[in-house]
Amino acid sequence: MDAVTGLSGSGPRIYFIGGSDGDAGLPKASRERKLRGLAARTCLGAAKMLEDTNLPPEELRRRVTSPNGTTQRH
Repeated sequence: MDAVTGLSGSGPRIYFIGGSDGDAGLPKASRERKLRGLAARTCLGAAKMLEDTNLPPEELRRRVTSPNGTTQRH
């Protein structure tokens, strides 16, 4: 039960932090709206991949990780 509580309870907070980090080089006037949209579509896309495939999360992570890229470093 602890793993479920951690993922379901803390997951949204961690996700929302990712949607608000930095300015991403965007103009201040449009930054928040664009970052919110990017964060939302990223989350929806990842969820769709998880639901639409029978692949385990480890394989999906491997498939979206570029060697020596930022995804691999985090």
